[in-house]
Amino acid sequence: MRNTGQLTPPQLVDGLPPESLTYLWLTHAPPDEPMDWLGACLRLRTLQIPREAHVTAVPEGVHVIHE
Repeated sequence: MRNTGQLTPPQLVDGLPPESLTYLWLTHAPPDEPMDWLGACLRLRTLQIPREAHVTAVPEGVHVIHE
């Protein structure tokens, strides 16, 4: 799934299929954004974010790619 808008974490989680999401591509990520909310997506394995973004609290087992 690719998100090109600026949604809040609750908006994203409400719109995601957490039981089947394995790859999430965010084209916008605020600096130092904690990503612990991704723990709701139990099958997520890859998070792709902009090169300049820095994220914290990424759930264990999720690989972060900077585009």
